[in-house]
Amino acid sequence: MTLRVLLVLLLLGTLAACLRPRPAWTLARPPEVPNENFPRGYQLLPTAPLDEWHQVATFASEAACEAARKGRLDDAIDRARAAVGDDARYDLDVRRAVNSRCVTGAR
Repeated sequence: MTLRVLLVLLLLGTLAACLRPRPAWTLARPPEVPNENFPRGYQLLPTAPLDEWHQVATFASEAACEAARKGRLDDAIDRARAAVGDDARYDLDVRRAVNSRCVTGAR
C-alpha cells in the first residue's frame, strides 16, 4: 500500500469514529461512602467530581433525561413509603434519586 492509501484509510477510520452516535445526556448519581453518622449508614457525595459519579442511563435529549430522573424519583419515593412509611426520606434509593442529575457530554 502506498502512503496516500494509508492516510486515506486512517482519515476514514477517524471520521467514522467521530460520526458514531453518542448519547447526548447521561443520568448520573453521586458516589457514596459508608458513614454511620448518615441515614442508613451512607453519605452521598454530591459535590464529588462528575467523573466519579455513577452512570444510571443515557438519553438522546435533556427532556427525556429529566423525565426519567423524575420518574425514578417518584418510583423510589413510592417504594420507600410502602416499605418504611414516614421515614422514606432517609431511604438510600430516595436520596440517590433526589441527588441525581442529568449531565451532557462525555463524563
